Amino acid sequence: MRSIFFTGVLATIIWACGVNFTSPFVTGEGDAYYLEEARIALNAKDYARASKALDNIKEPFADKVFMQVSVLLGSSGLAFWDILVNLINTVSAGSSSDSGVDKLFNTLSDTVFGVGAERDSRLAAINSSITLLKAETDNKKAESFYCLLTGILVLPRVNESTASLLVVTQSLTDVQKSLSAGNACPDLTSLNTALAAMKSIQTDLDFVLAQTETCDLLNFNDATADLNSVKTSLKKFTDNADKGCSPVACDHELCDVLATGCIREALNSDTAVAGDGKIEVCEIVQNCQGGACF
Repeated sequence: MRSIFFTGVLATIIWACGVNFTSPFVTGEGDAYYLEEARIALNAKDYARASKALDNIKEPFADKVFMQVSVLLGSSGLAFWDILVNLINTVSAGSSSDSGVDKLFNTLSDTVFGVGAERDSRLAAINSSITLLKAETDNKKAESFYCLLTGILVLPRVNESTASLLVVTQSLTDVQKSLSAGNACPDLTSLNTALAAMKSIQTDLDFVLAQTETCDLLNFNDATADLNSVKTSLKKFTDNADKGCSPVACDHELCDVLATGCIREALNSDTAVAGDGKIEVCEIVQNCQGGACF
């Protein structure tokens, strides 16, 4: 099943990498003409031209959606070809018995997403691609591809969560010191900035968790199955983070400051529910200290 899926989405990934596809030449105007024009442009890595051609297609062809995704991913410069070469080399060496998609997840390295603005652009391209594909109802290939991209989104967001939590923790430590000195709740600008950054990461992780029931590639609830790196990460995150934000359940050195009224308000601590399958920012801050979740 997964091998069939992997073959089905491989063409779309290769499109984004600029590998040539051959197809009949179409003349004239109309959707078929612009579809062919988009194919030619994608082969040439001319993503602006491909996007313009796709904008002229009026009917909702499935091919159009996949090519729009190819434009998004290709424009952002995602190095999927490197991932595939690594995957092929691993398969050829016979060093793992993982199925194709599991091997892709297990091989994926955070370096493929780049840093700074480049990283932001690539993650935005993945998010936009997921949105396009998810809108394609009754299209199994589109559903499988958005599940794959959703899984790919896990690695960078988990890594960013670790870094973001360190920043939030430092801000809370500073607040704690101020409170210990007898001060009223201090200026929370730095904390609120750190929490805003964490919120964008939490939103993506919460979206991923919402797909686990419908995406077999992401479903970590089957205890009898071997878990790939994405499922392992999601299971660890959910098992340890989804415990609510009750002060009673807190057991580390930041508990006192987390129980402070102004901090609970900043974290929206009262909205979190333990075991609901959703992870709030306050749950990450309270329950993921010391590497418990990532």
